[in-house]
Amino acid sequence: MSDSPLAFGLVLLLALGWTDPVHAQGQHVDTLGRHTVGSKLSEVRNLQRSENCLIDEGNADCTFTDANGVSYVVLEDTVTTVTAAEKTTKPGVKLPFDLKFGDTFDAAVGKLVSGGRTWVIGKANGVPTGMVASSRDKFSGKNGWDFSVEIRFANGRLVAVSYVSGSI
Repeated sequence: MSDSPLAFGLVLLLALGWTDPVHAQGQHVDTLGRHTVGSKLSEVRNLQRSENCLIDEGNADCTFTDANGVSYVVLEDTVTTVTAAEKTTKPGVKLPFDLKFGDTFDAAVGKLVSGGRTWVIGKANGVPTGMVASSRDKFSGKNGWDFSVEIRFANGRLVAVSYVSGSI
């Protein structure tokens, strides 16, 4: 078989299974921390702020972090990304789909596809040995927002989970 990224992607799509993405829209997944995609700035405003935080009246361009190390990116007045990273997240934060930090790529993919969801696997930007599994399915956030799930791997190990906003 060819070494092209398209051929690799097609093989993975076929190997991991295919579900009807429309059928899966709006599914529920537990929050990574205290808040989720679609939470309002007012809900995270009192958390620890990143150094380069910009907040003006009811809008922000800022990353907030809770006591468990889960980070929340706020753009304008809404949380648009939630991330739990192995290096910063305290033990006890529950990851979705029964995943655990340090899961091997193979073990994690087995857990991801067991629910009948569709995942796209690709190379992680800026990480020579990194891979990302992104959900094709959308999950329900707050206030009408939806999101996809990204699972990041480095050196064949799970190192981060992010909920990334889709649309309102």
